[in-house]
Amino acid sequence: MRIGRRESVEDPETSWRRPLYLLWLSNFIAVLGLNFQWSFIPLYLPHLGVTSTRAVGVWSGAIMAVTPLVAAITGPLWGNFADKHGRRRVVIQVYLANIFIIGAMGFVHQPWQLFILRILQGALGGVAAASLSLVTSITPADRLGSALGLYQTSNFTAAAIGPFFGGLLADLVSIRFPYVLLGALNVVAALLVWLGVAEPSGVRPVGRGAEQGFFGKIWTLVRRPGLLSLAMTGAMVQFGVVVIAPVIPLFVRHLLGDSRFVGTVTGLLVALAGVAGSVSAVVAGQLGDRYGHRRLLVFMCIGAAIVFGWTGTAETIVQLIALRTAAGLFIGGLLPTSNALIGQLVSESERGTAFGMTTSFQMMGTVLGPLVGGALGTTLGFSSVFWTTMVVFFLTALWVYGSGRRQAGREELGT
Repeated sequence: MRIGRRESVEDPETSWRRPLYLLWLSNFIAVLGLNFQWSFIPLYLPHLGVTSTRAVGVWSGAIMAVTPLVAAITGPLWGNFADKHGRRRVVIQVYLANIFIIGAMGFVHQPWQLFILRILQGALGGVAAASLSLVTSITPADRLGSALGLYQTSNFTAAAIGPFFGGLLADLVSIRFPYVLLGALNVVAALLVWLGVAEPSGVRPVGRGAEQGFFGKIWTLVRRPGLLSLAMTGAMVQFGVVVIAPVIPLFVRHLLGDSRFVGTVTGLLVALAGVAGSVSAVVAGQLGDRYGHRRLLVFMCIGAAIVFGWTGTAETIVQLIALRTAAGLFIGGLLPTSNALIGQLVSESERGTAFGMTTSFQMMGTVLGPLVGGALGTTLGFSSVFWTTMVVFFLTALWVYGSGRRQAGREELGT
């Protein structure tokens, strides 16, 4: 195999597919490493000397929240670094670092050690921005939505099976083994990118000093018409996905009573929403390429708002399952559609930083969602969480629509 070879010059219609599939698989491994811990961190802490229920709750919340929080801060920095020095290089370096960071989590003996390693894991969260910009660089412009839709299914799939996979390994082998295995799997992820994905020949790292400074580039992107609304869309998508996490098990128990199948039904809800989201991501990407990404984005935000509001009125478990599946169909297509628009709004040399900025917004949605959901659910009731999310998606649809109109007006005026 000849490393670094660029075949799209000979066959631009098909050469982008193979590296896309390899990026899909490598990203699946990376996201699996982020999500598998959710199911057993509270079970791991007693092995680290945390015994009281209150202390387990405090440490679990801190350890789970710190990674997306730090990733939100470092995302733009990694994106800018990828623009300057190469997206492929950043992706490989992060995977190699994860071998040691995730693997080391299986050998800690104090909760603060796990907390520090989760901080380091978050600091390397820029792989998302570098991978997205690499996908957009190798994909023809008229296939951007389809490629990003397919790529997004790796996130949904890993998020759906990650907690189950981690919990199963912890039960069957040991509580420390999943960390060691997931760390080792990052070797595979790095090799997939190193051997099978090349930096596109038309995209060269610009070198230090050849571009405007980091803060200057961020300010330029913030003022770019429509980009801020797309960043907020990403934040709202993540917020909408995780805001219900603290109340869904409680809502299921409320509808089922004292049934012993609460855990099974909750897992089924997560799985069905993940499958629906994966299907939606692929279909939405293709529809966006054909009919326009912004129009589709507004439609899906409105659809998600309606479904979330409807979910707040669910009175049976069958209704809840049906509505959560429907929510997955609308939510699944939002990120690839907005990412396709981002790829169209910014130049090739800005994409790493742009995706770094927008993924930071997404991470903040991941951090704030459970906090808001838990507070609303315990003070105003379960339904208030879904109705609040309905309002948020309606406002997002209005913002995306309005920013599109303003952008069209500027283009007509030639400004």
